Amino acid sequence: KGTIFLDEISEISLNTQAKLLRVLQEKEIMRVGSNKNIPIDARVIAATNADLVKSVKEGKFREDLFYRLSILPINIPPLRDRKEDIPLLTKRFIVKFNDEYGRNIADISNDALKKLMAHDWPGNVRELENIIGRSIIYMNMNEKVIEKIHLPQLYTSQVQNNDNCLLTVYDEVTTLDNVINKAESDYIKSIYMKYNKNKTHTAKILGISLRSLYYKMEKYGIS
Repeated sequence: KGTIFLDEISEISLNTQAKLLRVLQEKEIMRVGSNKNIPIDARVIAATNADLVKSVKEGKFREDLFYRLSILPINIPPLRDRKEDIPLLTKRFIVKFNDEYGRNIADISNDALKKLMAHDWPGNVRELENIIGRSIIYMNMNEKVIEKIHLPQLYTSQVQNNDNCLLTVYDEVTTLDNVINKAESDYIKSIYMKYNKNKTHTAKILGISLRSLYYKMEKYGIS
């Protein structure tokens, strides 16, 4: 009896979806190697950053499982659409990393906070958490306030007209799916290289699970 949290629910296979649906309907599980059903009483919370309605239409997610899980849906806007939460989240992450790193950081300066507020946060809350953690690592032990100089470079997902532009010019007409896949592949590759091929950091910046990153890297042949 209790609560189970299933993150990135959209990434599980159709076969696993069928098994999960059966568990939710029958409220029973069977251990590997056993032939005995065990009754369970659990509350299931599932999360995803994917459009499950679209996945259902494309046949990638079971419709019956979707409705089984969507009893009380809660839509959380991306961080770029609720920047008023950044100061509160920042303070929460400072407390967290103070505990993890044995530090005593008291606050963040207004200039540093303004820089965070101006960012578009393509990696969502996980990116903010990563930025605060890295900033604290860069600080000297006698420093107590996160300043603008402590913040690592913030990578934007916006297309810009400069040498770092993510825009791809296509010489031939192609499908929208090909354009989207190319853009996703290029962006994942750029973040992966900028973080010295660290998959954990790359996944956090992109706002996806490590499992999703492995799937996408295999899909696009990124090594």
